[in-house]
Amino acid sequence: IMLLLEHPLGDEDGDVINLGLVARVCAKDWGWWRTLTMNIDKVKQAAWDLGIRFFDTAPLYGYGASERRVGAALRGEHRDTFVLSTKVGRLVRKPDEIGPDDERDHQRFGGRDDAFYVIPGPERIVFDYSADGVRRSIEESLERLGLERIDIALIHDPDDHWQAALDGAY
Repeated sequence: IMLLLEHPLGDEDGDVINLGLVARVCAKDWGWWRTLTMNIDKVKQAAWDLGIRFFDTAPLYGYGASERRVGAALRGEHRDTFVLSTKVGRLVRKPDEIGPDDERDHQRFGGRDDAFYVIPGPERIVFDYSADGVRRSIEESLERLGLERIDIALIHDPDDHWQAALDGAY
């Protein structure tokens, strides 16, 4: 759940972030993960009480569910008191919004598509590392988060799309 940064992030005042909460687990609604997912406010508060002020999420995590949950948990905090990162390179789409040229991220697990996260709706994930896709991803993430800004946008697992990521997202 926690992320230890090899190269700490900091500001000109010398404040450094060494540890953060990765909210991938806040998107799974099965097994023991469900306990964390359903108690995101408590998870956030426990992290906060430990001095953790870096929170990481992504559109991929629960097909937007992690961003909605993390945003709701953080909304009560003054925005300048925490650092928030999300990721770009994948867009959450309803099936009728997926075009014939869009490349789906099938999230295969146990031999099934879209099985890694239990999601309540029909949403699916498509890859898009273009500059326009990055802008759309950030705008849509801000809507799901319900916050006015993110601090860090990370390029999410470009593995087989590294050239597109370099050309558009970087």
